Amino acid sequence: MKPSLTRLLVGVAFLSSVICCDKNPVRARLADIDSYAASNPDSARRALEAIDQDFLNTRKLKAQYALMLSTALSRCKIKVPNDSLINIAVDYYKTFGPAKEKFLSYDYQGRVYDDLEDYESAMLSYLEAESIHSKKIPLRHLTSLYMKKGRIYQHYYDLEKSVNAFRKAQVLALQCDWKPNYFNALMGELAQYIIFDKKEETDSMIQLMIPLRDEMILSNRMFFDGNIIHASLDRAPKDTLISYGIAFEHNYSSLENFPWHMLSLCYSKGGSYSNAERTLNIYKEQLEDPSVDHRYLRAYYELTKGLGLEEESQKTQVIMQELLEDEVYKKGISDLRFMEERIVQAKRARKMKWTIALGSLIVALLCVVFIVELRKRRKQKDRLGVLYDSLKEEYAQMSALLKNNSNIQDEARSLLGQRVKSLAQFLSADPPSSLSKVADQLDSLTENRKELLETIGLLYAMYHPAFVNSLQDFGLSNKEIGYCCLLVLGFRTGEIGDVINRSSSYHISSAIRQKVGLGPNDTNLSIFMKRLFKEKES
Repeated sequence: MKPSLTRLLVGVAFLSSVICCDKNPVRARLADIDSYAASNPDSARRALEAIDQDFLNTRKLKAQYALMLSTALSRCKIKVPNDSLINIAVDYYKTFGPAKEKFLSYDYQGRVYDDLEDYESAMLSYLEAESIHSKKIPLRHLTSLYMKKGRIYQHYYDLEKSVNAFRKAQVLALQCDWKPNYFNALMGELAQYIIFDKKEETDSMIQLMIPLRDEMILSNRMFFDGNIIHASLDRAPKDTLISYGIAFEHNYSSLENFPWHMLSLCYSKGGSYSNAERTLNIYKEQLEDPSVDHRYLRAYYELTKGLGLEEESQKTQVIMQELLEDEVYKKGISDLRFMEERIVQAKRARKMKWTIALGSLIVALLCVVFIVELRKRRKQKDRLGVLYDSLKEEYAQMSALLKNNSNIQDEARSLLGQRVKSLAQFLSADPPSSLSKVADQLDSLTENRKELLETIGLLYAMYHPAFVNSLQDFGLSNKEIGYCCLLVLGFRTGEIGDVINRSSSYHISSAIRQKVGLGPNDTNLSIFMKRLFKEKES
């Protein structure tokens, strides 16, 4: 065999083994990426983006990929332009679950809308995520969820709901020992009290957080110190405010998200207007449109007011008032409340749907049980009717047998007479309105019929032992011996069928002929038994 052909066959065999082991290698690749995605999100993102999309050939794989890539992008703080990627995961997991993936898909969908500043859609996604209850959902994800809800409520100036959300985040953060987010949640609540000028609540929160300050990371400490300054703006002396501002700028101005607007406020309140203007201009350069940013307007108002620019400060105050009373904010608050109500109603509707479905199932099962029981009773009624009619027929036939067969020995006549008497006592009563009331008696009389042959055989064993012993030597049973005794008494085969039942009579007769050695063309069984009886009794 040529070497090239050999290599070709080996290659084909190797590819076949790979295909047999895993027809879609992307599954293993996704599992591998997931193992390091949390610790190294940027590497995970690049690895996911390098995957050949042709291998994502099922809805489940596409959903898993979409959720993992959305997670990696969010962890890398990369904003996506639309919701098309995460919606692949949402559309799959909202139907097929499991709960953790369903929660995460809605959670990251909300983050996408959050980044796009579509807060109504973001809140709707967060509410859907919140409605999923499962122990498999990590507490950190729940903590983050309530932090994001608190910030959206904060954006719409809903004090009560924002504070409630931040407090839930505090509880969850403590449960999962996530100190940075615990501090963030505390500061979120503190910021709300400052915004709404809740002095008593503000002071209580500051006193609660001061012992925790040294445990905070630098960025958290910056926001905490900034909130303390903010809370002191209308209460601290001017020199103190300027000292606060200089120390705050020196310690934290190099950090990302430094609150220049708040520092400008601090300098304006302290009377250092040059520093106030300088820091406000730094903040202004970070904004696309300062005229719609309420934080810039607030700082600018304090600066112009302090500089004695009354016309400019009044103009700014009017713009701020219009912005705070803007219909967009009113509509936003209305939409948020409507969405919450819609989620509650949807949950109630789902609960009602399941209740109706369960009730319908129970009714259906009861109907099935009722139908089965009804059929069972009908069958029982038919069976008892057949037994009742057969006993009536047996009574008539056995009465005639006893009357027309004078050669029946006294013992057998007595036994058969007792049977007739039992039947007569049962049948002489008025026919019952429901045979089920006498079912036990019917079954008892029917069972006694089966024992009749054995009883007759026992009687003959007492008075005619030689005959019965010879039958036992043939291997006959007690019932078969009783059958032979009735033949000796002069009963015809058909008459014996009346005593027991015809199908049993035929089977017993066939079995006896086989045991005693009579073939199909040999003598009649009745004649054979009568001859045998005479031989043994002579």
